[in-house]
Parts: sequence; C-alpha cells; structure tokens
Amino acid sequence: MGREEYGKAYRMGKKDYQSRMLRGVKPTLQVLDDIMPEKGSYSEYPLGLVHIPIDQIVGTKTVGRSNSFAGNFMPILREESEFAAKWSSLSTCHVEEGIRDPIKAYEYMNKFYVEEGNKRVSVMKFFGVVSIPGEVIRIIPKRTEEKENKIYYEFMDFYQLAKINYIWFTDLGSFAKLHEAVGKKPGEMWTDEDRLRFSAAYTRFNAEYQAKGGSKLKITPGDAFLSFITLYGYDAIDEKTASELKELITKSWEEFKLLQEDKEIELKMAPSQEKKSLFSSILHPLSSPKLKIAFIYEKTPGTSAWTYAHELGRLYLEQTFPDEVITLCFENGTQENADLLINEALDAGCNLIFTTTPAFVQASVKAAIANPDVRILSCSLNTSHRYTRNQFPIHT
Repeated sequence: MGREEYGKAYRMGKKDYQSRMLRGVKPTLQVLDDIMPEKGSYSEYPLGLVHIPIDQIVGTKTVGRSNSFAGNFMPILREESEFAAKWSSLSTCHVEEGIRDPIKAYEYMNKFYVEEGNKRVSVMKFFGVVSIPGEVIRIIPKRTEEKENKIYYEFMDFYQLAKINYIWFTDLGSFAKLHEAVGKKPGEMWTDEDRLRFSAAYTRFNAEYQAKGGSKLKITPGDAFLSFITLYGYDAIDEKTASELKELITKSWEEFKLLQEDKEIELKMAPSQEKKSLFSSILHPLSSPKLKIAFIYEKTPGTSAWTYAHELGRLYLEQTFPDEVITLCFENGTQENADLLINEALDAGCNLIFTTTPAFVQASVKAAIANPDVRILSCSLNTSHRYTRNQFPIHT
C-alpha cells in the first residue's frame, strides 16, 4: 500500500514542481533560514506543544531537506530511493496506526517551517489531515510600521487569549473585532468550550465558503468569516442547517467580493441640479411609475436636529416630486429594532429606503442582500454592497 501511495504523491509533487517552474517561482519548499530577519532583530519564544494547521506548514527550517519536496510538500525523489521507502513506511503506519509523534517546527508570521518531521508532514498533507502536533518555537520580529507586521502583533495578542492559530486577516483591527464578535470582552480568556464551538462554526463556514469558490478571492477565509458573523451574528451559524448556511453564503458573495477592493470614497459636496437625475440614477431601481420611499430615523424630528434635517429633506422631496414619489418615515429606531423597521418599510411596498444613521449599517446590508430589487441608501461612509449606496449629509 505504501509504495502505491508514494507513487501517487510523487506524481502530485512532479506536477506541482513543473507548474511552479513554468510560473517562474521556486519549485521546492520555502526555507526559513533564507527569510529570517537579521540577527538581533528578532526574538524566540517557545510555544510548547501546539496543534499546527497542516495548510500553514509551508517549508523547512534549513535547506537540507527542501529539495526532497515540491512546494506543495509532495515528494520528488525517485520511487526506488531510500527516501521513498521511508515515506512509504510512514504512509502505511499512518493508515494502520496513525502518526502520533509530534514534529519540531518554527513559526514565523503565522507560517510554520519544519525542523524535524518533514516526511511526516508530507504524508499527513497527502492524506488531507487537518492538523499535526508539534513542538513549536515562535520567531518574533521587531515591531515595524509595515502592515503585515502590525497584523502579526495583533494576532499574537489574540493568540494569548484564544490559543487559536488557524485564522488570519488582511486588515488591521480584525482580530479584536473577532474577539468582540464572538461575545468576548477585551482581555477575556477563551475556554476550551469556546474554542470547540468556534472551531465547529469556522469549519462549517469555511467548508461552504471554499465549495463556493472562496480560494479564488483575494481575501482570507477569516476575512469572509468575520464579515459574515458581523452581519448575521455568531449564533447564526449554529442555528442554520447546511443548506441554509450555503444559501446565506451565496447571498453574501457580493459582500465577500467587495472585501477585495480598496477604493477611496468619492465625497460629493454639491447635489445635481437636474430634476431628471432622480430617475436616471440608481434612485429609480424599478420601472414603477411612482417611487415609494422610506426614511428610517434613529430618533424623532422633535428630539434630534440630525433627524429634523432629514425630515426637512423628506418633506422637500414630496413637495418637489408630488406626482412621482410617496414617502414614509419610521421613528425611534435602534440597532436592536432596525431590522424590524426596515421590514415594515418593505412590507409597506417601499422600493427605496434611506437609513439615516451609521448605527443601521448592519441591518441595511442584511436587507439589501435579502431584497436585491430594493435600493437602500445607508448614511455611512463605511458601507459598500452591490445593492446599497452611501449617503452622508453635511448640515451647516
């Protein structure tokens, strides 16, 4: 059995090797010694025995064994070699008994480099194992102003509390947002139960996300997961069946795609003077002869100057376009009842909705995803979705 498996792994390795060669990238394993910071510019910290995510093992500590494997950790030495015999023996051992001996590895910028146990890692990757135990030493670079360095330091703070190493983000502040999103206070430690629940939720989400094509997006699964639970709540994953979760991820795909973009907001300070622009722009999403527009207020015009200014705009809209629009307003909105107020507007037949405070951003995006034929304008500079637009009035 072991020899047969080695033959399969060998072919996978050769294919990956050739593919990397054609792309002009290094065809063998990364070597930590080649990318280490200069001596004196880093420190080492022993993490002890750690469950290492197999996908985050990307190379070896030294150059010695790097040329025995392609960049995907599959073997590339001939099938009649001594190396192949040892690999085959490990393969048989894994199938019959399971490989239990921990490897030795270094962690640098949340990637792992093997010092001892390269063949074990290769076998485990071949069989699709999720993680492997290892004695790990962390390489800690000095703080810099580089974004990746800052994210790594945020990760280390998060790791101290959660002891979770399999999630990564591309934006600063995301680890703290995740800590809060799962219901934790600043500085609060995670329990074993917390970690088990998170692992189950993240695994379920990631399976559906990858099946949909998540690997093709220029974001991490962690970016998508954080966006998802920020929008729908951490409990939503537990409450959804597999088919319901799949459907919700599909509906949220535009959100995930937008996370790839790093666009500056265009702030328009002067309104258009053309009356027809109301109907030639995004504000007229349907062929309906009359727009029914809802304004969702956080307070009332009598108790808030902010709401009063929006109310003046609503009344001006009715006076200016009496034959073309109908408007409704919904007062005393909160983050807790924003979903309910937007649903009331939808039930009333509104096809254009203004949510007039940044506090309603989450509810606005959820409603936009669920109702693609309705246009929702969120009063925030921090919201983007295929079916939402931003509007931010400045009152003087």
